[in-house]
Amino acid sequence: MPDFNTERRVRQQEKYFEDLIRDRTLYFFLPNVYILAWIEFTDRVKKMTENKIMQEVFEKLKELQGILMEEFEIEADIENIPKELNTLKRRFQRVERSIKENDQNLTRQEGNVKRLEKEKEELNSNKKKYEGQISLIKTQRDRSRKNSKPSMKNRQMRSRK
Repeated sequence: MPDFNTERRVRQQEKYFEDLIRDRTLYFFLPNVYILAWIEFTDRVKKMTENKIMQEVFEKLKELQGILMEEFEIEADIENIPKELNTLKRRFQRVERSIKENDQNLTRQEGNVKRLEKEKEELNSNKKKYEGQISLIKTQRDRSRKNSKPSMKNRQMRSRK
């Protein structure tokens, strides 16, 4: 039969040693190998947790550095916005001027087209008028020729003379 009192005593001792280890007051119990192993284990765990904490801090610093870089880029963009705005204003003014000039040229050209169309209409009407007069002139010439044509007999007489 197991002795419950001894088991209970061993557990109490382990708990006591764990408390001592946690408080780091266990340096005077060095001959016990179990306790030394426990101390090494706890030191390793502490180093690992310290390394993890350092890694987390380092990753957080990297993240913050990225955020700072983005902030600096945004500030640089904000500083460049007025310059870009001025260049866009100048471009807009140039385009606006060219549009006005093109509109003026368009109205001038439209005026020229209207003037030339009127001239064309006038010329066409004059052409029709003169074409109609040509037929009158031809008939008048023919009449005057008939009237002024000497008869053949008159011609022959003139030629003999």
